[in-house]
Amino acid sequence: MQQPVVRVGEWLVIPSVNQISRQGRQLTLEPRLIDLLVFFARHPDEVLSRDELIDNVWTRNVVTSHVVTQSVSELRKSLKDGDESSPEYIVTVPKRGYKLTAPVIWCTEEGEELTPMAPATTDAQTPGESVPVPVVTSHVVTQGIFELRKSLKDGDESSPEYIMTMPKRGYKLTAPVIWCTEEGEELTPMAPATTDAQTPGESVPVPPSGCGVCSCWRSVPASRWW
Repeated sequence: MQQPVVRVGEWLVIPSVNQISRQGRQLTLEPRLIDLLVFFARHPDEVLSRDELIDNVWTRNVVTSHVVTQSVSELRKSLKDGDESSPEYIVTVPKRGYKLTAPVIWCTEEGEELTPMAPATTDAQTPGESVPVPVVTSHVVTQGIFELRKSLKDGDESSPEYIMTMPKRGYKLTAPVIWCTEEGEELTPMAPATTDAQTPGESVPVPPSGCGVCSCWRSVPASRWW
């Protein structure tokens, strides 16, 4: 699977070779700094705490906040590339974390900007013609998961994580789920009829699935799920 290429400010970031380049100058960074920069690029203009960076960049290692601070300092130094008049790409938000302030554009491997295509209209579409769809990169998914996690926490940092990151695999919902009616009443799944008890031609009841669109679900303590 190809890694994304992204333009952060003046720099073109190529994670596959751990390099950043601008105006003909090319720098090779340590993999952890590239991973850190790409994660910032996936959350532009958002404040990211040290814990969030540790969970998503150092997924398989036990590190301290000092390691994060040191890595951010090294990344800032690389992005300045000796030009002290260069603007700060990553700013510190006191008591909260760090924020990438440079503009971010996702690109092809050749550095061309990715422009989503608008779906063809029914009138303009030729029979049998494929319909172009918007370009969606993995960072869009990551951004969506991040925003969903933030909404589920609702400002309560002591709240448990509802969606866990599975390194190199994806994401998993860990909270128990019960489907409900629109009034909030729990739906009790019906056990399927056994073959012996089933009358020929009789339909077999199945558990309700819920609509999956409205707010007819809620999470409950694990003791109520089992």
